[in-house]
Amino acid sequence: MPNEIKYIEIGSGEVILFLHGWGQNKEMMLPLIEDLKDKYKCVILDLPGFGESKFNNAKNIEDYVDNIRLFLEQKNMLPKYIVGHSFGGKLAVHYFLKYKDVNRIAIIASPILKPKRGIKYYYKIYKYKILCYNQQVP
Repeated sequence: MPNEIKYIEIGSGEVILFLHGWGQNKEMMLPLIEDLKDKYKCVILDLPGFGESKFNNAKNIEDYVDNIRLFLEQKNMLPKYIVGHSFGGKLAVHYFLKYKDVNRIAIIASPILKPKRGIKYYYKIYKYKILCYNQQVP
């Protein structure tokens, strides 16, 4: 449920939403707001399943984006700007493309494009998965 998302809200004005990376939490983004909190309302979320937020069965990027949107609507904090780091940047791009009320996004070290990989890569991955699976089955 979106109401189980924990967040930090500092400042007033137009909303800048900060989304942290995979395995991180809202405190990781605090240094980024120092110069912004006097002019903007800075909102930093613990994404579902990270930090103090409970996991809410988000299965894919769209689920995360929809949960974030619902939470922000409930709190009346729709962002004009989004800053996303790593996984948070990927979420920022999807949010920006889905909801047209965001003016700008800034992404930091985000996996936006899927790299092209050759047959050798997939051979190694599937070989590893098969070996691991065979070791786990009694």
